[in-house]
Amino acid sequence: MIRLRPDLGAALERARTLEPLDEGWSLADPPPGADVLDRWTDVPDGTDLDAAAAALRDWGVHRGAGLRVAADGPATLGSDVVLGIGLGPFWALAPCRVVDVSGHGFTYAALPGHPEAGLERFEYVRDEHGTRFHLRAVSRPAWRTTRLVPAAARRVQAVVTARYVQAGADLAAATL
Repeated sequence: MIRLRPDLGAALERARTLEPLDEGWSLADPPPGADVLDRWTDVPDGTDLDAAAAALRDWGVHRGAGLRVAADGPATLGSDVVLGIGLGPFWALAPCRVVDVSGHGFTYAALPGHPEAGLERFEYVRDEHGTRFHLRAVSRPAWRTTRLVPAAARRVQAVVTARYVQAGADLAAATL
């Protein structure tokens, strides 16, 4: 939903009454035609994954990406969050519900009013490839405007994604 002056608290109250728009989607098995976004960035090998995950679950990546955040608290299973991003004098609000908390990350599903329908996972990983921040999303446009002007919607998503990835690297570096 686009707002001139957003009331994130009121949007969070509304979010608590909504059901996710993920339509039973899976990050591992995206439906045909879904947009799939998969981004990785290296973080220092000395990263304290527990501390990085705690900062991530406290919405540090989202705040670090420049979004306004109204949440029930840290990301826990079933908790809600409303994210706000300024688009000139207007604000786009994106309500979400946390549907998985595992490993060193979490996944949320878009709620009605989000510009996209789908799922997004944020996670720190240490494996044979090193220590990394991983962002994966499976989505489709949900707003009429994002369906009519998909190139603009993808551009906004690309900018926010790049900010998320940088913020994930910055949070990890802060744990050293």
